[in-house]
Amino acid sequence: MFDVIKLFFLKSRYERKGLLQHYIRSQYGIFLIDGKYLASESFYKKIIEESKKYVNSSTLALDVGCATGRLVFEYGKLGAEKIIGVDSSKNFIDFCNLMKNGKQNLVLYPHQFLTRCQFLNTDIMKVSEENFFTFITCINVIDRVPNPKVLIEKLYDILDFGGILLLVVPYDWAFSPAPQKYHTRDIKSLLDSNLWMIEKEIRDVSYTFPLDKNNNINYKAHFIIVKKIFSR
Repeated sequence: MFDVIKLFFLKSRYERKGLLQHYIRSQYGIFLIDGKYLASESFYKKIIEESKKYVNSSTLALDVGCATGRLVFEYGKLGAEKIIGVDSSKNFIDFCNLMKNGKQNLVLYPHQFLTRCQFLNTDIMKVSEENFFTFITCINVIDRVPNPKVLIEKLYDILDFGGILLLVVPYDWAFSPAPQKYHTRDIKSLLDSNLWMIEKEIRDVSYTFPLDKNNNINYKAHFIIVKKIFSR
């Protein structure tokens, strides 16, 4: 029962207007019209830098837990053929669509590539396995689901053979709905070496999340990039 209550709290938390504003500041800090916020930018620049190696004109990309959509748009800028952002928060997806349609007034951001971007307000577990992506990013989501291993298995099933998965995990289990037995300090423990090949691993990447104008939360995130090497 405790885990059910925790899951409900987590889902309702992401529908709060205040949290939406925090994510807008985090993801679009350098593009804000009313005052720049730079503390999170190096984190997103690192993700974009690593993604450049895998995104081209034939890429079908998916960003899981896309929040306010920054990475979806960035993959469009990199030239991906099609990009989908998925998030269970209606508030987040509504903002993403405002961005896509040029109907928000908080962020100055280029829009010429946005027709290739699509946003879905759904649980990633409900995405059809008939969809195959060549590149998937899952940023700060593993510690926000009831069972991280099941999520990894789902991502495997919707990733094309030879496709790339970029995982970023801050190991922040404080708000996680997952039972403690599923908490891990190394995401590699969930990656079957018969199914995945590690392309790159980077530890302790700094990520700063804004709570308000005077307070932040600082994380050390674990980046791991893996390739699907077996199709079951």
